[in-house]
This record gives sequence, C-alpha cells and structure tokens, in this order.
Amino acid sequence: MMKSSFQRSAISGQRSAMRGGFTLIELMVVVGIIVLLVSLTGPAIGPMLSSSEESQAVSTINGLLTAAQATAQATGLPVAIRFERAYKVNDHGLMVDVAGQDRTNSSFQGVVWLDYQRARILTYAPLKDAAFRHDPQSKVFSLPRGFWVAPSNALGLDSLAGSKLGYAPVASGAPSPPVSYNFIETFFVVIGSNGELTRFKASDNSYADMTQPYIEAGTGYIWARYVTHPMESARSLLLYDRKKWDSIPSEDSQARVAFLRDSARVLFVNRATGTLVEGAQP
Repeated sequence: MMKSSFQRSAISGQRSAMRGGFTLIELMVVVGIIVLLVSLTGPAIGPMLSSSEESQAVSTINGLLTAAQATAQATGLPVAIRFERAYKVNDHGLMVDVAGQDRTNSSFQGVVWLDYQRARILTYAPLKDAAFRHDPQSKVFSLPRGFWVAPSNALGLDSLAGSKLGYAPVASGAPSPPVSYNFIETFFVVIGSNGELTRFKASDNSYADMTQPYIEAGTGYIWARYVTHPMESARSLLLYDRKKWDSIPSEDSQARVAFLRDSARVLFVNRATGTLVEGAQP
C-alpha cells in the first residue's frame, strides 16, 4: 500500500536521526535532560538581569541552545530552535478553536492563542517545500509569561505592518487561512552541523508541521502543512517586557518597534559556544 507523504517523511526523519547512533525519540529525551540541567544552573549573565522571570527566560534559552548544539553534533545536521506563541490544543495535540473544534473540522474558526511563548527544537529534514520538521515527539519548552523574545532583525523594521502571516493547518475545504502568526513572536535560531551558530536565509526557514497533519479530501492521503517564514534566522535576540508591550495599542506598530529599540535587552549568541552574552541596549 502506498505510504502518504507524511508517513514517508516521518520514516526518512527517523533514518536521518539514526545517523549519529540515536533514534529520534532517544535524542529528544537527551535534549530534554540537557535543557533541564542547563536551566537549573542559571545563566552566566544572571547578575545583569533585574527580575527572576528575566533570569528564567535566559536560563531556558541557554538550555535550548546547548541542547541544539549537542543534537547538531550528534547527528551531523543543522538544528533549528523555533520560538513561537503557544496555542491551545486538545488531547491529540491538534489546534482547537473557542468552541473546542479541532482543525480537522471545516467550521474551525481559528486558533486560541495563549499568553506565553514556547520553543521547540526542529530536526533537519530537507524536503521539497521545507528544511526542518516539527515532530510530535519533539518536547516543547515554555518560556515565562512576563518576558518574551524577538529576533533582533526586527529592529530594522519601520513598523510591524504585515507581520501577520497566514497559516492554515485545517481540513481541506475549510476557510483559509483561519490561523495567522506574528513573525516577531515566531522565528528561528539555527545551529549548523558543526555545532556553531549559523544563518539560514529566509527561503530556508520553513518547516513541515508534522503535529498538525490534514487528510486531503477524496484521497485519504495524509499531508503535513508546510510553513514558511519571511526573515532569515536570528543571530541575536531581544528580551522584552511583554506586559509593557501589550500596553501599547496593537495598531500602533511603529510604537511597538520603538519600544523594542528603547527597552529590550540584546542577547547575542556566541557563535562557537552557543551561549548567550548580553550586549548594549539597541
């Protein structure tokens, strides 16, 4: 029986993960342990931070960077950390709307966004339309609610106009797109196959979302949604007070960019060690 593209890509991903002597699940377990251990040690720039939530955010990011570096060195393949705004899911991990309908329902009205960011380590699996894959086995790491991170390349924007990007992980025939994400809240940091921070151009910052598959109407084939991104991967981050950000009217996108320039902390990623170093404010 013919395998769907979703099944075929899942199999190829498992084979890629075996290259370094680990199965994908074993590697994800190790990643989780590394993130936990690093976050418990506290960030090296801790004294520079003014609150426990800032410190916690930096600890979590340091752990993710260390885990991504270890994964890249173990597999010999690039690894991406994808920061994203969290959304509500059901027991099966599928997006749900305010009525509790999952995204396989044609009347799905849109995802319910939550008030914190999360991050996921993505494995490299170059397909026709994506460079990375978003696996159900991948552990999700939550960041504290008070402080969020954004890519530092956001400072080059005049405003956030056009920052909403369409994404439709729904049944074929459903309204499209019922979901949109903000590229200030959702972005990539990429560690190269040698374990060093690298830069992926915008056209390579795409992933196959294996957690939100859909069945093509009339065929029964299972497909993964392919999600692109308009910005190159970040090489430094902006840590900002989310409560103050939310106090700025969302329609005043120029004021929000100015807020990042004036108050966000710049966190550079050391290219060789994969750890954070605090820089001057933008």
